[in-house]
Amino acid sequence: MPKVIFAINYYLEQLRLVAPENVPTSAELSEAIGVDPTTFSRMAQNRTSGINKTHLAKLIEEFHRRGFDTTPNDLLRFVPDKSTD
Repeated sequence: MPKVIFAINYYLEQLRLVAPENVPTSAELSEAIGVDPTTFSRMAQNRTSGINKTHLAKLIEEFHRRGFDTTPNDLLRFVPDKSTD
């Protein structure tokens, strides 16, 4: 079945290449969106059952606050169905 997953860790890695001084830590991001650090870790590792739109919006807002032009496309990836025909 196709799905949409968080690509937070990948995005953070890309940001560290261009502006390491402005990249938030996982702890800072968990605080910004109002979740426990363990919950944020699960989100970043795609170990959650869904994507909360409020959390996504708060993540984008935090990246904007730090000067990044983040969009949902930066934080989400579409994974097509890999079943064989």
